[in-house]
Amino acid sequence: MQKLSHQTHSFGEFTLDLTRGCLLRGHDEIKLRPKSFETLKYLVENNGRLITKDELIHAVWVDTAVTDDSLVKCLKDIRHALSDEAQQIIKTVPRRGYIFDKEVTDNASTAQVSTYTEETAGVQVIIEEGANGHGDAGTLRRGDAIALPPAQSTIGYLIAAIKQHPWSATLGFLTLTVAAAAIIYFTRPVETINSVAVMPFVNVSGDPNTDYVSEGISESITNNLSPLLNVSSVA
Repeated sequence: MQKLSHQTHSFGEFTLDLTRGCLLRGHDEIKLRPKSFETLKYLVENNGRLITKDELIHAVWVDTAVTDDSLVKCLKDIRHALSDEAQQIIKTVPRRGYIFDKEVTDNASTAQVSTYTEETAGVQVIIEEGANGHGDAGTLRRGDAIALPPAQSTIGYLIAAIKQHPWSATLGFLTLTVAAAAIIYFTRPVETINSVAVMPFVNVSGDPNTDYVSEGISESITNNLSPLLNVSSVA
């Protein structure tokens, strides 16, 4: 059994929901930038007290150097959200700071959360139910947990994955096969060339009187290859 605390600050028709991090007017949410929300939160939590500019800046912009313009922009956003252009809620004290002049009511509701664990074929599903005892069947929410089979065979898990994604498995197998073939090809020992065959040249002119030219070229190449070590030429 777990207990979740929901904290809010209410003033007038507005509610500052600290758990959800939002400002509400009735049931409608009013958008605020993160720094504007933090500024309003600090003012609300210190309502009725004079807060200097330096204190407010150091509280909102921790370890960050900013100018008064950043604070002024946040206050402008807040007053627009609260419809407080007349500065009746957040009052400016000239050359001193600001006062959040509104009565604030702090609310903290606690909801009980029951956790039930059901194990089926090695799969653990945790379903959370609220205080009203109704769960959202078949729907995974933020905070739900699903554990994979802890002691299942690795081979069985791979077979199940292949059945579920056959095309991905086939593509992966082909990729591994090509990679293995490339590794074997490029890492095999280099074979030494011990002989060179010189093919005869053909006289395409049709004049038999120039046959000696083609024969002389083959003989010249063969003679030039012969001095090379460990290489034998075949004409």
